[in-house]
Amino acid sequence: MRSLVFALVFAFVVLVSPSPVRSEDDGEHSCPDLCELAANARRDACLEDGGGEEACHALRQEKLAQCLASECEGGDDGEDGEDEEEGEDEGEDEEPTCEERCQKHATEERHECLEKGYSEGLCDLLGAEALARCRDERCTEPAPTCEEQCQDAAEVKLQACIEEGRAEEECLAEADAFRATCVAEECNAPEPTCSERCAAKGAEKYEDCIEDGGSEELCRARQEEKTRHCIAEHCEDAEPPPVSCEEKCEDHAGDAFGRCLEEGGTEEACKASARETFERCVAMHCEVPKPCDARCEKKGARVERRCMKRGGAAEVCAEKAAAAHEECRDARCVPPPPPTCANDCEEAVAAERAACVAAGTAEEECDAAAKEALATCLDGCGVAPEPTCGERCEIAVGEKFRVMVGRGASEERANKRAQRLFRRCMRSCEQD
Repeated sequence: MRSLVFALVFAFVVLVSPSPVRSEDDGEHSCPDLCELAANARRDACLEDGGGEEACHALRQEKLAQCLASECEGGDDGEDGEDEEEGEDEGEDEEPTCEERCQKHATEERHECLEKGYSEGLCDLLGAEALARCRDERCTEPAPTCEEQCQDAAEVKLQACIEEGRAEEECLAEADAFRATCVAEECNAPEPTCSERCAAKGAEKYEDCIEDGGSEELCRARQEEKTRHCIAEHCEDAEPPPVSCEEKCEDHAGDAFGRCLEEGGTEEACKASARETFERCVAMHCEVPKPCDARCEKKGARVERRCMKRGGAAEVCAEKAAAAHEECRDARCVPPPPPTCANDCEEAVAAERAACVAAGTAEEECDAAAKEALATCLDGCGVAPEPTCGERCEIAVGEKFRVMVGRGASEERANKRAQRLFRRCMRSCEQD
């Protein structure tokens, strides 16, 4: 990690200058580093003013991009044009950040909305929803390490010290000492893994969701989604967990919310409708009756025993047992949730990545190609994608469920009937 004095000198230069400063010929401080420190200072000020962590992080990314574009174009070494051209080529090859991908996605969604003839007010709302949803689902970074937290706290100390008008050397020394003490006293335990730090960010999402009035099931789904995307985006040493049933329902409800807005519904009414869509989806697809699940577990166990008797490896037999259990649940207990556009994108891109790796291509290249393909596919979905065949089944069956309950049927009986109708409808989708 960058030494504190190195970082704090950058911060001091940024704080006392009216705009980000280009580096001098001595090469000690690069222009991109100065921009990064300027962006960090904006983020810290935002947090101190009571801004949310995600909003302040987005502000940091925006200021960093602006600074790099306006102050660091062509590099900071001031040498011949060949170096400048090389720097430009390198910039073109850089992979766009998640924030940049989301900004592009939201802009395209707004333009597409306007091209359809909708009002600017509605298109602004859809664009903002697309940006917020993309950031929330795709741009979660792992929680900072202990040393990174000490570094950030030291930079805040430095900023406060300089704002008090004290000498640079005194402020740097105090901040340096603060960081050293913080690391020595707080960072003795083993650092959590990347996936554990992603899980910590997911837990924060759960708490925020509960505070906003979300149900435990909905907030747990958003927590799982945030954790999974964080691991997929940042953790090279860990595989993200599979998509949960509740997460698929949350994705389906999110698409329904976008379609509701596009059809002219108010934000409040569409949120209420999306909550109902989520709850209905979970009840029909995720709440497995215990007797049925127990029977499916026994079936999976029988498959595993037969596999082991035939000389199968323990790991292979366990996988066959899990597959048999899952197949039994889907066929006899609860049907899986309807596929969404985003879910189809993820599955298709995962298959493409696996084929890329199997062909002998370096994993880094396959990962980069997969990210680009996923972003392109999700852009095609938009914030209000056309419902998939499975979602059309879900919508039709949901209407019939409400009719049955309205005529006096119990919710349990209506739910079982709805599940049978959904399976029948999905068979038609598969035949198409």
